[in-house]
Amino acid sequence: ERRAHYAKAIEQLADEKAPIRLGGVYTLAKLVDDWLDDEKTLPSMEKRHQEGQIIIDSLCAYIRSSFPLAERHDELTLSYEEYQQKYQDKNQATQSVENFADNSTPKPEEHQDNKQSREEFVRDKSLFREEQEVRQTILSEIKNRLKGGKVKNKDGEYEIKPGTWSHFDYDFSNAVFFYAVSLNEVVFSGEKISFSAAKFIQQADFSRAIFIDSVYFNGATFHEFTNFS
Repeated sequence: ERRAHYAKAIEQLADEKAPIRLGGVYTLAKLVDDWLDDEKTLPSMEKRHQEGQIIIDSLCAYIRSSFPLAERHDELTLSYEEYQQKYQDKNQATQSVENFADNSTPKPEEHQDNKQSREEFVRDKSLFREEQEVRQTILSEIKNRLKGGKVKNKDGEYEIKPGTWSHFDYDFSNAVFFYAVSLNEVVFSGEKISFSAAKFIQQADFSRAIFIDSVYFNGATFHEFTNFS
């Protein structure tokens, strides 16, 4: 029954409607919790971990999957008026450069106005925000389970404890994070945590994050403020 729920949730992740994709995310997260808690069905912790890792891999694969509108991040975070002005400025600059290079006046058809209409822009911006929400929800569900709370040690200082999902592996290599990333005060204790070649377009917060084993950030690029304190 759990595997049937998994198959359905994976289908939901591919749905064109954001609320259905979100439903798939919540279902998958709960399935991992169910596998880890179900000692009766699977007494072996190793096997329960394997079942959970399959689902974690699916969630990470979604984060890594391409989203064409992500390439238009700079545009789709603007208002339509700002986008229109920026496009016009860019178009005028392009025409000036070409006019200088050609030493001739281009014909009107050579510079057709192909910027989006307000309706098209609003539609794409809505799709962009919906996908941001879906992917941020995945990271939020993961983060909530990478945190085991804080306890005072013998020196009276607070220590961050591992969460129920801390022991899993996470592959975010080549992911494009076109949304803010918040993974502060979490514990990664899996054998391999990878952010290799990932692009962080917006702010990223890894403050007080703990990596017990290997973690890879080679080739990653950060475009906004990033906190590793």
